[in-house]
Amino acid sequence: MWRRLPSGIAAIGLTANHSSARYKTLRLASLSLLCIRFPPACLTIFSWLLTIGMSVPAAGQSPAATTLRPGDDAASILQLSLLDSVWGRPVYSKVRQSISIFDKQMSGIGHYVRGGRGSGKLKFELRFSAHDHLNTLLQVCDGQRLLTIEDNGQQRTRVEVDLARIQAPLSRNYDSVTDPIVSMYLAVGGQAEVLRKLCQMYQWTYVRNGKVEKTPVWLLSGSLRTEPPQQRSLAEVDIRLFDENKSGLLPTHVEASIGTSDSEFPFWLHRLVQTRGPAEPSPSGRSFSIRVLTEWATPVAMTPDQLTSDIFHAPPAAGEQFSDETSRYLPPQPAFQAQLPAPLHH
Repeated sequence: MWRRLPSGIAAIGLTANHSSARYKTLRLASLSLLCIRFPPACLTIFSWLLTIGMSVPAAGQSPAATTLRPGDDAASILQLSLLDSVWGRPVYSKVRQSISIFDKQMSGIGHYVRGGRGSGKLKFELRFSAHDHLNTLLQVCDGQRLLTIEDNGQQRTRVEVDLARIQAPLSRNYDSVTDPIVSMYLAVGGQAEVLRKLCQMYQWTYVRNGKVEKTPVWLLSGSLRTEPPQQRSLAEVDIRLFDENKSGLLPTHVEASIGTSDSEFPFWLHRLVQTRGPAEPSPSGRSFSIRVLTEWATPVAMTPDQLTSDIFHAPPAAGEQFSDETSRYLPPQPAFQAQLPAPLHH
């Protein structure tokens, strides 16, 4: 179990409930994420709409003001972070993760490249030292196929997901590109899939202002769900989340640090802390504590000329145990519609 833990924990990503009125506001605000393709005037308008439309706390607002609708606000912020992870600008960041469980500790380092703008391109590498061996996790996607290679010291596996099959039934539509549920289907691999799971596995209950180093963030708190949220994606991988939730083995509490709307990287997931206390026994009756800290640190915007094809090039097969998990990510029929909209003309 210990050898399998890094990938299992790293894969735990982590609900979203909103009234129709708040959902309209959320979709309106989410248009600001697409303004990288639109004229500056359009960006200004969408930023203004974001400021007046959501009740999420501004960077200078006191924490006491966040208690009016804390659960709704936290869920709205998380959904905007999900949209940014799929449609936002290209970003590079360092990744750090530490795991404490069964009185043992592991730490890992790596990096993450997000191609962004709905391309699906990414590269995510994480290396852990555990006892006498090195655990490694590599995810790389060229926009067509996502490849995950995992080496736990005893076994090396290779899993592929065909993004073209997932995206094929999704057509061009403004409404769908701003819909967090559609973005869940497109969030495959990397930080985006972590947010996909966060939106569904946890009930978000509180939001307050804070900082990660010098960066202003919203601190979102939540607890593990036992039942699915009303708003969720329905691929097999999503449905299975709730079998895992009922296992009694996952972290039960979570805190996510997400960049405020006026930070350098709005809605960027900077830090994720997942915990389980010793007073929460597993189904076997065994009590244990878990603490997992994951950081997507020091994000840096990337320019198009930096996104060279070799970054997203998959290494050749080297005798790994192979499986294709595309079917687990396919959206149900009839499919949603989702692609980048045509640019606005002003």
